Amino acid sequence: QAEQGRHAHSRFHIQFLMSLFLSCITLLALPAWGLVTTKQTDTRDVNDVALVMEKARGAMEQNFDAHGETSAPNEYYSVTCGTQKDYSIRHIPGNSVLLGNNLLWCPNAKIGSTTIYNEVARIYGWPGRDLNVQRCYPGTNTDHGCWFGRKMRSAREVIRRGYGKKLCRAHSFTFIRNPWDRIRSAYVDKIASKEISVDGRYDMGFAEWVRYIAKQKPEEMNLHWRPVSINCGTVGNRTAYYDKIYRLEDGFGPQLRSSMEQAGFDVPGIRKKHERTEPGVKGRVEFFMNASNITHPNELVNLIARVYADDIKLGNYRFHMFA
Repeated sequence: QAEQGRHAHSRFHIQFLMSLFLSCITLLALPAWGLVTTKQTDTRDVNDVALVMEKARGAMEQNFDAHGETSAPNEYYSVTCGTQKDYSIRHIPGNSVLLGNNLLWCPNAKIGSTTIYNEVARIYGWPGRDLNVQRCYPGTNTDHGCWFGRKMRSAREVIRRGYGKKLCRAHSFTFIRNPWDRIRSAYVDKIASKEISVDGRYDMGFAEWVRYIAKQKPEEMNLHWRPVSINCGTVGNRTAYYDKIYRLEDGFGPQLRSSMEQAGFDVPGIRKKHERTEPGVKGRVEFFMNASNITHPNELVNLIARVYADDIKLGNYRFHMFA
C-alpha cells in the first residue's frame, strides 16, 4: 500500500507539472492569437524617422484639406501635479509636444510652428521634411502615435502611456499672433496656393473665405486658422497652464531661445521661416478693407474681430497697430 501511495503521489506530481507547463505555454501564446492585449512601451530611440513616415505621409496626403486630419478637434487632459497635501490640477491640450523631458510646447499653425519643428529637427539631427509630415496634429492616427523615444512626444501619448507626471515638471509655452496677419498668411500659403481645398474648391476668393470661416465652429476649424484660445486652451473653465505665452510680434527668435535654453537645449541661432505676407497695417488694409466683393470696408475686419475675440484680447491686438 505504501508503494502504491508513492506511485500515486508521483503521478499526481507529474500531472501537476505538466498542467503548469501547458498553462504557461497557453498564456504565452494568447497574445499572438489576439485573445489577450498586452501593453507595449515603445522604447526605440528613433534617430532615423524614415521607418515610420510612409504611413504618416499617406494619412496626411489623403486628409490635408479643410475637413481632414488637421481639422480633428483637440483633446484636453487633466493632470494632478504635486503631492497629496499640496497639489494642483493642470489642464493640458493633447496635441502639446513634450520635447525631451523639460519643454512642453502647444503648437499653433501659422505662428512659427514650422520654424520650431525645424529647430527640433536640427537639434536631433532628423530630416526636417519628414518631421514636418509627422507633426503632433490632433487626430494624428499612425502606428507611431507621435512618439519619438524620449526626444519628442505628444502630451496625448505621454498620458496614454502612463507618464503624465512628466508634464508637470516641464516648462510650458505657446505663441500667439495678430489674427488679421495670421488669417492673411493662412490664405496666401494654403488657400490661394491651392494647397488646401475648402468644401472641395480651390478657387475661393479672400472675402468669400473669411465669410466661410466666420460660419464655422471654432473647434472644427482647420488648424491653420483655428483660434489659439480653442487649440491651446488659453481661456475658459479648463484654461491650460503656461509658463510663457509669447506674442510673435515681440521677437520670435529671442523668445523661443529663452524657453528652449531654460529647458536645457543648445540653440545658438534661430532663423524664422520667411513669410509670404509681411505684418503691418498696409498689408491688412489691402487684404481686408480693399478686398473685392465686400459689402463695406470693415466687413471682413469685423468678422475676424468677432471670431478671434479671445485671441485679440489675450494679445492686446488691434487692426491698425503697427505689428
